[in-house]
Amino acid sequence: KTEIEENINKANYTLSSLKGAASDRIKLFGARMPEILDCIKKERFIQYPVGPIGSNVQLKNKKWSLAIESIIGKFLDNFIVHCEEDRRRLQKILDKFNCKNAIFISDLTKSTDTSQHEPDARFETALRVLDITHEAAKGVLVSMANIERIILIERRADAAKIINERPVNVDCAYTIEADKIQSNTGGRTHFAQLKALNSQKLAVFEDTKAQIQSITVYMDKRSQDLKAISEQISNIRQEMLDLERQMTMNRNEIQKFDGKIPSILAEIRKLKNIMDNSMTINTAELEKELQEMQQSLSLCGSQYKVIKEQKDSKTDQLAECEALYKKAAIELD
Repeated sequence: KTEIEENINKANYTLSSLKGAASDRIKLFGARMPEILDCIKKERFIQYPVGPIGSNVQLKNKKWSLAIESIIGKFLDNFIVHCEEDRRRLQKILDKFNCKNAIFISDLTKSTDTSQHEPDARFETALRVLDITHEAAKGVLVSMANIERIILIERRADAAKIINERPVNVDCAYTIEADKIQSNTGGRTHFAQLKALNSQKLAVFEDTKAQIQSITVYMDKRSQDLKAISEQISNIRQEMLDLERQMTMNRNEIQKFDGKIPSILAEIRKLKNIMDNSMTINTAELEKELQEMQQSLSLCGSQYKVIKEQKDSKTDQLAECEALYKKAAIELD
């Protein structure tokens, strides 16, 4: 239930964002980013801001798109300014558009030297697979995400082996499916399919049209899931009708036995009252019939209880399925 609801919601949001960005890639960093950049151009800054950071980043090898998005995705829509005064001016613009993008203060002209902090050249790192066109953007990603110290290893087993060797200047490893491997945790898994579907920023590194197509296929699959849920609801309703009929039959049987037992008890009492020492009236047959009816009554009561529990369970299943169908259908629309 939770998986379908959350994934449809996130995929819908991502699909909407990607469609909006198909004609203008800057919208990948926010639907109103073009307007924000226009306002920035009109404002007077000591030094014009750099950003969004993602507009200064290109991925050299697309196969690492999921891993790189996992590493630096949260920084791609952020800005960098030269000083506090410029930060205040930019913040006013962002506030105007209710934009929550973070603003970093950094020397926009300073280069970042990572040569003393990078691992062996045999390793592919997050920094080495990126083409960063502005030094300030590089500086922020180095200081905030440690991209120069994250190695990229295709297979999880290989990554775990290398990390356990504790190579110099390596903080962690990411696999091609964005599994994060750290020596102190043994690894943390990100689910590549869901992450790809739920992140519009991934399109910064991948083809937007291809990602739209992928999400459309995903949504079609979710529609099939909804159809299956609808069929399940129909089946449960039919099962509930069958159980209701069984309950009615059991109630009728119980009522029938309830009607006979008092008369048999009365007959037994009558015969016992008129017995004396000289009379030999056999009440065994009546007592046997009473015992059989009591056993049948007990059996019907047990069956009734079981059927009622089954019906209650089906009622809960039906309510859950109907709620799931309603919410998922709304999300899909």
